[in-house]
Amino acid sequence: MRTRLLSKQRRHHALAHEVRNSLASISGCGRTLLYADEAIAPKLRRELIRVMIRQSEYLDWLVRALSSSEGEHEGARHPIDADAVLRDAAAFADVAVSGSCGGLRLVADEAAVRLGFEALLIGVRPAGDPHTAYVSPAREAFVITSPAQDLDEARRWKVGLAKDLLRRQGMIVNVRSRPQGVDASVRVLQR
Repeated sequence: MRTRLLSKQRRHHALAHEVRNSLASISGCGRTLLYADEAIAPKLRRELIRVMIRQSEYLDWLVRALSSSEGEHEGARHPIDADAVLRDAAAFADVAVSGSCGGLRLVADEAAVRLGFEALLIGVRPAGDPHTAYVSPAREAFVITSPAQDLDEARRWKVGLAKDLLRRQGMIVNVRSRPQGVDASVRVLQR
C-alpha cells in the first residue's frame, strides 16, 4: 500500500511539473506576441502560435490522462484495429511509426487504448528531434522499439500510465531498456 501511495505521489509530482512547463511555454509565447508585436516576423509569429496550440493540446491530454488514470470515463468496448489506433496515437505523440501490429484486432474502449498508446509513445520517445518507433508483430502482441536511452522520471510516469490504461483494456505492457534503446512489448490477454 505504501509503495502504491509513493508511486501515485511521484506521478502527481511529475504531472504537476509537466503542467507548469506547458503553462510557462504558453505564457512566454503569449507575452512575446503581446509585447513585441511589431518587431516579430510573420514566420516567428506563426511558430509562436504553433507552440501555444501544441502546448494547449498537450495540457488537454494531461487532463484526459489524469482523469483516465483515476478510472473516470470508461467507454464501451467494441472491435478496433490496433494499427489504426496506434497510428492516431503516434500522430499526437509526434512519432513516426514504421511497421505494423500485424492486423491485430482488439475488443476495447478505443479512446482509452489511444490514450494508453499515446502515453507509451510519449514515454519511450527520446528527447529532442522527432523519431521513428519501429513496430513489429508477435503472436497476440506487438513490440515498439525506440532509441530512447533511459527512462527518466518524466518518462516513467507516462509509461506507468500506459501500463495502467492498457491493463484495464486487457493488455500487458512490458518495457525493457537495452543499450540501443527501449523495447515496449504490448501483449493482448483476451480478444
